[in-house]
Amino acid sequence: MNKGIILICLLIISNSLTATAASKSSHLSIKVAPNTALITINEKKAGKGEVKSYRVPSGTVAIVISDDNFETLDTTITIKGNEKKAIELTLVTSPSTIDVITDPLGASVYLNKKMVGKTPYSEKRFKPGHYVMNIEMPGYKSIEEAFYLPPSDAAEFTFDLEHTQAWVDSVKAARIALKKRHQFIRRIAFSSLAAAFAGTGVYFNSRMQNRIDGYKDAAEAYDKTSNNFVSYKEDYYTHRDKARDESVKRNIAYGISSVCVLGLGISFLF
Repeated sequence: MNKGIILICLLIISNSLTATAASKSSHLSIKVAPNTALITINEKKAGKGEVKSYRVPSGTVAIVISDDNFETLDTTITIKGNEKKAIELTLVTSPSTIDVITDPLGASVYLNKKMVGKTPYSEKRFKPGHYVMNIEMPGYKSIEEAFYLPPSDAAEFTFDLEHTQAWVDSVKAARIALKKRHQFIRRIAFSSLAAAFAGTGVYFNSRMQNRIDGYKDAAEAYDKTSNNFVSYKEDYYTHRDKARDESVKRNIAYGISSVCVLGLGISFLF
């Protein structure tokens, strides 16, 4: 009988202590965005996205919210005995990087129709999501690239820019015009030189002809005279030597003129 009374008393005391402890325990409710985030309370996994009335001891409570696509949130809160606290937490997305290189460099980079810089381009400030990239550079074909940028990741792009047909045609036309200009200059130069040296040849030829006439006259006078032979002989040799000199000069001038004429002819081929 006494043992039964003692057992009942112990049960009453135990229930009383349990009720007292329960009455002093605290409850924590946490709601997290995104709802896929893992909630860890005091180093114990409590759930994903949301926990309701999670029993915690009073005092400092350590909370860790983690998700692969977001920056981990590690914080602490203080909760009083027998307190019910509800909090909402939002994770911050990790920035992602976009790297763009083009050949040649200096192209404008547009993301979702907004210019963000020129190549080589590298920036770590973008939110994850879908983007449309446009690459623009005068004289080159435009490039459009749609892509998805993962969280906490890097999207790297390398483009070899290709000239537009209009640019190719304009360069071709410029080269043709330059070639024609050079041809015109060459032809003018060769024709002018040919004419100048031909004229020089004609000049020296006329001088040579005068010298030939001079030594012919001296020879005839020498044949007809009966005295002063020495003076006629010297005059004859002088005219003869001068005629030879003029003949050499004439031939050189005609030779150079012929070369210029040949150059003029060749210039029509290139």
